[in-house]
Amino acid sequence: MGNEEIKLNWIIKALIFLFAGIVMAFFFSYYTYLSDQSNTIEMMLENSLVQTSKSISGELEMVYTTANNTYLNASVQQSLQQDSGYQSTVYDRHCTAQNIESLSQGNPVISCIALYPLNGTVYEVGDGFVNYKTAGELRNQPWLIKISKTRSGFVLLPSSSGFIRTGEEKYLTIGRTIYASYGREIIGYQFVVLNRNLIQALTKNNDDTIKYYLSDSTDRILFVSDSQCENIKRDIASSKNISNKIQINNDLYLIGTFNRWLISKKAMEPLWGLLVCIILLMCIYILFIEMIVKRIQNPMTQLVSLMKEVENGNFDIQVPDFQIYEINVLGMQFQNMLGRMDTLILNLADEKNYNKDLEMKLLLSQLNPHFLYNTLNSIYWMILSDHNREDIAKMVDSLSNMLRYGLYEIDQPSTVEEEIEHCRNYLFIQSRRYEERLSWDIHLPAKLYNVIIPKLTFQPIVENAIKHNINKENIESLNITINGVECRDRFIFTFCNDHSRETSEQVSFLRNSICQDSRKQKSSSNRGIGLYNVFRRLKLLYSDRAEMDFAIKNHLFSVTICIMKKKEEGGNRNESIVG
Repeated sequence: MGNEEIKLNWIIKALIFLFAGIVMAFFFSYYTYLSDQSNTIEMMLENSLVQTSKSISGELEMVYTTANNTYLNASVQQSLQQDSGYQSTVYDRHCTAQNIESLSQGNPVISCIALYPLNGTVYEVGDGFVNYKTAGELRNQPWLIKISKTRSGFVLLPSSSGFIRTGEEKYLTIGRTIYASYGREIIGYQFVVLNRNLIQALTKNNDDTIKYYLSDSTDRILFVSDSQCENIKRDIASSKNISNKIQINNDLYLIGTFNRWLISKKAMEPLWGLLVCIILLMCIYILFIEMIVKRIQNPMTQLVSLMKEVENGNFDIQVPDFQIYEINVLGMQFQNMLGRMDTLILNLADEKNYNKDLEMKLLLSQLNPHFLYNTLNSIYWMILSDHNREDIAKMVDSLSNMLRYGLYEIDQPSTVEEEIEHCRNYLFIQSRRYEERLSWDIHLPAKLYNVIIPKLTFQPIVENAIKHNINKENIESLNITINGVECRDRFIFTFCNDHSRETSEQVSFLRNSICQDSRKQKSSSNRGIGLYNVFRRLKLLYSDRAEMDFAIKNHLFSVTICIMKKKEEGGNRNESIVG
């Protein structure tokens, strides 16, 4: 193919057209031939049934001829009449039996012939078949009534007639009334038992792909057991077979079936040559495909390898030129994308750090200035009232410590120990203002003092508790509790205050407005500003490792801060949570 570029769509179109043409040609030929074969098979089945039914009719005529010879004989007629009048001797019956046996020889389809005089025992050719010894025993059978009403011809006995002693399903029994040769006087009954040779003899010269069954007027399959009959009937009714039925006489039907799969098998026989050609074309097609795939696969594998290097963080790669046009265009676009990604990553990192610092400073700048005004005003009145100088000095010292803590390096993280000291200064100043109405308890183990948290995290929570509770009506005192505990994989800090008038709905709204990071909700609630600032700065420092929650129970309002330890550190090292 040389070194020229190959367009992939040319290859794909050529392969599709080639494969589609081969498949369509094969299936069109197969469908056409299969349709012709199906019609031919159905016609063949119908013709075969007609021919077979004629053969069965001819075979039955031979059976009828043999049966007629056994009872139309003058000596047999006389013996039957004598038996009916109780005039036969033992010797007469013996001669009659010998005569009947000699007349019924020569037909392999007949297994037994039985002649019943109206009185006396049966004349049976083929001992041990019949189950009834006298005509009197037959008179209670419902099928004998049908035989008696039939003026001419045989009647087919049902498969459960009980006429044959054993193995009745293996035989076919027909019966008729015997009339006197000189008139219409009934002198007895004749029964002929036919065996399986009736079917075997008729089908030996036919195509073995067609199966033949004899059935009676109730669709009972003859010469088989009940279980086999049900299986054959299901097989005939199945869509896998082509079946046809033709009537032989009043009580006998011939059914033929042909397996549809054999039609497909026969249809495939002349198509083997076409199939060989298709296989050869497919081999050429596969070799061609393999050559093209290798030509496409090698550059694609190389390009995927380069993409995996970029996925692992290596952006300093050079994409080579490829011979296939589409892959070469893809490689050039990938190379251009790498150049743009490198620039964007650097710009994005700088912008992210800048925005993080800017948002931290902005959040810290939102502290309430009214606290400073109220504190200075309290110091002024303490001086005018000649208050204790030590309290004034301590209050000024606490205020200066708070200003120093809050104004310098506000964008840098702090420790729990520094935050607690800042809260103590704030609570002391507020206690001078509210005196005995404000009290607090701080319970933190010393091992938590070095935990790193954003600056001004605890004090806004304490300020929120004082601002929204102590000035309400009927609240004489307020107690604030700060607790901290270290669990296996996290640090938990809890801030509680009593005498809260918040409802569960208000707490739920506060949780949603703050923890869902909704600035619109935050701006619509003055109470949420300080708590939202705390939540945002925790997220900026810890991302998903920091959580904040609110609860109210028995007028006790609580704020919980949970900080997860870094997984790679573990243990009890407090440094593990540094962002």
